[in-house]
Amino acid sequence: MLSSFRGHIRSATVEVHDAGHLLALIPLIKQFPNISQLEVVVENSRYFERTLYLATFRLLSTLPFYDNLKILDLRWSGYYEKQYRKGDSKFAYLEAAEYVPNGKTVEYEDEFSGLISLPEPPYKVRNSEKKQYKFRLAQYVQVQRDFLGPYIREKKFIGRLAEIRLPKELKSLGLSIQHAEIHLLPLINCATLDTLILKRAKELKHTTNPTNPTEILQFPAIKTLVLSPDTDKITLYLRKLTFQFPNVESFRLVGGFVCPDADFNDLPNFPNLRHLETFWPIDRGVINYEIEDVEGFLRFRFRYGEWRELRSVKFTGCADKLYPGSKEHRHKSLVCNIERKDGEYLFDWTTCGW
Repeated sequence: MLSSFRGHIRSATVEVHDAGHLLALIPLIKQFPNISQLEVVVENSRYFERTLYLATFRLLSTLPFYDNLKILDLRWSGYYEKQYRKGDSKFAYLEAAEYVPNGKTVEYEDEFSGLISLPEPPYKVRNSEKKQYKFRLAQYVQVQRDFLGPYIREKKFIGRLAEIRLPKELKSLGLSIQHAEIHLLPLINCATLDTLILKRAKELKHTTNPTNPTEILQFPAIKTLVLSPDTDKITLYLRKLTFQFPNVESFRLVGGFVCPDADFNDLPNFPNLRHLETFWPIDRGVINYEIEDVEGFLRFRFRYGEWRELRSVKFTGCADKLYPGSKEHRHKSLVCNIERKDGEYLFDWTTCGW
């Protein structure tokens, strides 16, 4: 039965609860030879961000369809849990007092449910990062320990990134990794990749030359850039984004911003930008910006020679700006289509369901 349709499978998701289990699961998808889109989700990857990155590419490169992959999405999770249950081995490092939150030992908040609130940063780390890594690694069997490998420091990790060979046909790479700026180094010489998706970073940093940290590296092949950080502090990063990605045509800045420290005029001036998706402008001194205000912001950018190629702007979940009080449009997005005619810019506002 399986042989009759395995050749028709084009997309797959591999999701494991623990980093050490990836080794056993990945080989199972070898039986689907025509996969071109692959998502790998690893929970509880807190300590293994570097070694897991190297090990994952090393493992994926053994797959028969590896060079035919066009879309690859790597998601390392395990950073954002708010509670855990007493006795959960996944959080044994806390009960072993490897972390001393705010100078205190871990305490049970609710003895009845057995749930324990995870400490909020900043942490006072009792043991070194290397000792924490070894503590977690020791919980695996030998074959899993061999797969992940010993702890490596950042400097050595940067040197070992040269081992990574990206799929020959790769067009899109998604990384949900805390320190993705370092992990981007293998992309420098990748000419096929034109879409980059970066999510979950709690601090945005530019990718720099390992031998000269003041030199920001460029990724001229990237045409579509998606940022979805877990931070409101984005202004400094945006200011040099045009230099790092000079040929972007589609830019999405999305995420759960409560109050980003950037305003609409801080968005990068990509010279070839055609499609933009971003947050609705916010100003603490203004109760609520209207559509006319946003048109004014756009005209301001056009007046100074910016975004000359821009054709559309999407504001996710903002359809109520066009249809106030409408329940039908409450969760829809607002789209501004832009046309230049006789030297003037014309705006056509509509909604979409995505």
